[in-house]
Amino acid sequence: MPPVKAGPITASPNPVPAGPGQGSTTISWTGDGTMREVYCSINGGEEQRNWGQPGKTGSYEVNWINAGATYEFRLYSGTERKELLGTVTVTRKAE
Repeated sequence: MPPVKAGPITASPNPVPAGPGQGSTTISWTGDGTMREVYCSINGGEEQRNWGQPGKTGSYEVNWINAGATYEFRLYSGTERKELLGTVTVTRKAE
């Protein structure tokens, strides 16, 4: 995997507050007008593609955050995961 650059990806709120059911956070990123894709690794597992969008910025709500798990969202430039632009790790407080 290529080295991580300081990246323009955030999660809010983070950590996700405790509560019943699954929690939510909004993943947001900035860009330069080219395609950006966000992948997620849960507990160090295989990355899954969550979102792809051209443009300078983007965001989406993730409403499946569970307590006790660690979610690493990774922002890539382009569609081939060759350039990792940044990461943000999301957790959720236990009740």
